Amino acid sequence: MIGNNLKGLWGNVRLEITGACPEDCLSKLAAMGVAFRDYQKQDELTARVEIPLYALSMAERAAKRSQCTLEVLEEWGIRPFFRRVGKRSLFLIWMGLLTALPFWLQGRIWFLEVQGNEEVSQEEILQELEACGVGFFTSQGSVDPVVVRNEMLSRMPELGWLTVNFQGPVAEVVVRERLEQQKRTRTLSPASITAKQDGIVTEVTALSGSPQVAPGDVVTKGQVLISGVDTLDRTVLLTRASGEVFARTWTNIEAILPDNRQDKAYTGRECTGLSLTFGKNTINFYKTSGISYRDYDKITGRKQLTLPGGYKLPLWVTVTRFRELEPVPAATDETAAEALLTAAIHHQRMLSMHAGQILSSRLALTEETGLWRCTGILECQEEIGTVVEITD
Repeated sequence: MIGNNLKGLWGNVRLEITGACPEDCLSKLAAMGVAFRDYQKQDELTARVEIPLYALSMAERAAKRSQCTLEVLEEWGIRPFFRRVGKRSLFLIWMGLLTALPFWLQGRIWFLEVQGNEEVSQEEILQELEACGVGFFTSQGSVDPVVVRNEMLSRMPELGWLTVNFQGPVAEVVVRERLEQQKRTRTLSPASITAKQDGIVTEVTALSGSPQVAPGDVVTKGQVLISGVDTLDRTVLLTRASGEVFARTWTNIEAILPDNRQDKAYTGRECTGLSLTFGKNTINFYKTSGISYRDYDKITGRKQLTLPGGYKLPLWVTVTRFRELEPVPAATDETAAEALLTAAIHHQRMLSMHAGQILSSRLALTEETGLWRCTGILECQEEIGTVVEITD
């Protein structure tokens, strides 16, 4: 019974039998064990009947023996469907591509976000990243953050640190630019790299010089991390050490905030401007905001136009939103004070780093006369090396 039902799902066909005696053909079909249904007598010489598709060849033999002719009026079921689809090669190709597309897109980069850049433009960073093999639809498994960082730092000397973090399909590129004094330091005089603060070493990358520490070592401020002095068979070789030493550090923090401050109150007046950048040329589609330059907030969003497949166009669309505001006095409650002080402490600590990130913070807020005071400890992972020239 189950086998017959499965054969019925495979396909059925509706036939028109024409001859002197259509019933003779049906009798021969029954003798062959073929079940039929929905018998309809059209006239004395014509009848219509529905049979399983697999029995079509047997029906043709029975009609031939009965001197009748058969005409297929309709087919339906699984087998006819695939037969019709099989004639549409383009449809099959599209079905195959759509089926494979989710597997191909999984684990690939759909979007790139650059954070921490101020002087270096996002376009320059993305162009160099693409040259390093990191771009739209790049497989995340093929991206080694350490290799990408070293190659990017060699390509862009204005960067002091870079890392790539993945959040689903988004690749977050976090950069730190070199300080002006570091950019101006271009000397070949012998030097060593020493620790500018205490910490526990987590990573050592020596490009030149002799490493004096390894991951897991506890170092103190002023300790030599990468030495510029090498001793080879009673010969002293002086060089300029270069490289990076990352360590976990702990910093005591204290910040204060008055309990009264100036806050922003938006007037409701605002306007939006659109501009298009092509290479070094920018076309603005607005004239003026109509808002005083002293009393407004400007929010700018920029996006590069891309084609399907991740092909980037040299076109950038910039949307600038101007919102007029008025300064108003406001009291600082505990929640606001905690949020403002925490944000300021984190921002100032990030600015004090050459490269790195904040791992955790333990902060306490206390209220004093006329102010809020925040104290605590920040745990960070940062680059602690500083270049010290060898004078002796």
